[in-house]
Amino acid sequence: MTLQNIEKYQEKEIFDVGRETSVEMTDDEKKEKEQKNIDFESLRKYMKELLGEKITRVEVSTRLVDSPATLVQSEYGVSPNMQKYLRAQAVVENDDKGQFANVFNQAVLEINPEHPIILALKKMHDSGSNNDDTNDTINLVFNTAALSAGYILDNAAEYSKLVTRIMTKVATI
Repeated sequence: MTLQNIEKYQEKEIFDVGRETSVEMTDDEKKEKEQKNIDFESLRKYMKELLGEKITRVEVSTRLVDSPATLVQSEYGVSPNMQKYLRAQAVVENDDKGQFANVFNQAVLEINPEHPIILALKKMHDSGSNNDDTNDTINLVFNTAALSAGYILDNAAEYSKLVTRIMTKVATI
């Protein structure tokens, strides 16, 4: 909570990596990001369609290096820890999500356009093979990004089955 109120330290800007950033980019960086969003537009739309209300949109990331994707809150979204607290409050009040329903699912899925998994997804999608393997991989990327960002999965047992199914396919190749 303290860091939310500190904007700079020793001339270094401090920002939450779990949020969409408004860090200034050069014109070249903006153009490169726009071009990559265009290059991945069809896949991004398909991922959003498949994931539905779990996210607000899919964007190409400029900050990911090793990960295929991350889940970040929109600028005014609620952090994963605050969402956990609000869900606990709703349970205590026997209100499901009740008055807090609009703060959930405001996350943006950022994908790494250089990562082999995202490149393979793009290739599968571009070839028109939006089959179970494509959908499973998208769901695995999303759920793994959600876990890494500190979110609670809606259905951990389903995620476990998904991981096992994909590992079984890899093991039989």
